[in-house]
Amino acid sequence: MTPITPSTADRAGLSRTGLYRAACAGGLTRVARGIYLPADAPVMDWGPVEAATRRSDATICLTSALAHHDLTDAIPDTLDVAIPVAGAPPQPSTRSPGTSSMPPPSTSTASASRRFENTPTTPVSGYA
Repeated sequence: MTPITPSTADRAGLSRTGLYRAACAGGLTRVARGIYLPADAPVMDWGPVEAATRRSDATICLTSALAHHDLTDAIPDTLDVAIPVAGAPPQPSTRSPGTSSMPPPSTSTASASRRFENTPTTPVSGYA
């Protein structure tokens, strides 16, 4: 059961107009905007079909994935989908465990005192 979209209609032997006519005649069921399935396709939750058609790299996650694998009693009211961030996948860290990725703090107080040299100060009453 492969979803038919206007861009893949020619592979199914339909023109775009033929796709819309088939949907109006009841031969195709509109799952979502621009996504159609044959009318005799088994009834199911169309959310995963839509997610997979719109983004092939999408992953069903969180409660939706648990419900799909019958690992929870909760019935999710929305479909949780993870979409990878554009670009290269994150690389594993090369730093040793227990070390910080932040640069070490400066131990020089001279640079700090120069930064605040011309900063106006206002005395606060009650404090010495």
